[in-house]
Amino acid sequence: FGAAKSIGLPDYSNLLPGAPTITDPTSTAPGRINIFNPRIEPFTVVNADLSAEYYFSRSGVLSASLFRKTFKNSIVTATQTLDATAAAGLGVSQSQLGAWFDQYDVTYLFNIPDSGRYNGLELGYSQNFSFLPKPFNTIGPHFNATFVSVDPIKSSRVLNNSPTDPNLNGALLNAVNRNLEIAAVKRAFNVVLNYSIGKFGFTVTSNYTGY
Repeated sequence: FGAAKSIGLPDYSNLLPGAPTITDPTSTAPGRINIFNPRIEPFTVVNADLSAEYYFSRSGVLSASLFRKTFKNSIVTATQTLDATAAAGLGVSQSQLGAWFDQYDVTYLFNIPDSGRYNGLELGYSQNFSFLPKPFNTIGPHFNATFVSVDPIKSSRVLNNSPTDPNLNGALLNAVNRNLEIAAVKRAFNVVLNYSIGKFGFTVTSNYTGY
């Protein structure tokens, strides 16, 4: 059995206080207003693992393990097209942006305090067929499989209207209220077959991953 807690720190540049930075739009890309958020907190991951192994008397092992990884305070990057409400919260006037007022995106980082989880099962088998007669005694199959389910992050977070936490409404608020599912490979299989004869060795590998 094992348990551990990991802490992920936000980028230092995202914690610097200051006024929003403004990049003007071009013919190929919208403008961008980046908002600093010095109140961003580290995110945490708590890991719990339970495993068992059975060793065969003839060079083999069978293993199974369960794990759970709990994510909390995930750091989310949100982007919304600038509107009058968001501009007022940022203290940005239309005169500052000119005729291109509606061609800016607002980018903002914040924490989702609610938790999400990975739940997983891992199976493994490895064997050396040394007990077989030659030339089959050097065959060695290996197999492992991983199955993962996800408890998605759900949030009812309300964004406050302030210069460091503007009311980014509309599409952004709907996105926050939806499940923020952690992207993960849900199934993975690996099969390896080793064989040697004299000074030569041969390996055949097959892999599969699915979402």
